[in-house]
Amino acid sequence: MTALVLAAGIAVLGMDVDLATVVGALLWIGATHAVIDRRWPVARWMSFARQPKFAEHGGAAHVDQTAHVTALAVAALALAAI
Repeated sequence: MTALVLAAGIAVLGMDVDLATVVGALLWIGATHAVIDRRWPVARWMSFARQPKFAEHGGAAHVDQTAHVTALAVAALALAAI
């Protein structure tokens, strides 16, 4: 699904992106998604940030989604810069 959306975005925007760059972006998105969804990085980040009460009341889901959006933004910026 991600590859289809990426291909559609490249086509609609008329971007000239080589295959290696697309593969790199997809690998970045897949790898970060896999790490974030393990849950321990989010729990460790919240512990480091001293936010245990926020975590206890559902805050981990917000941090999880913020991490996903950040990873997607990094991929989009990298594609736009190349």
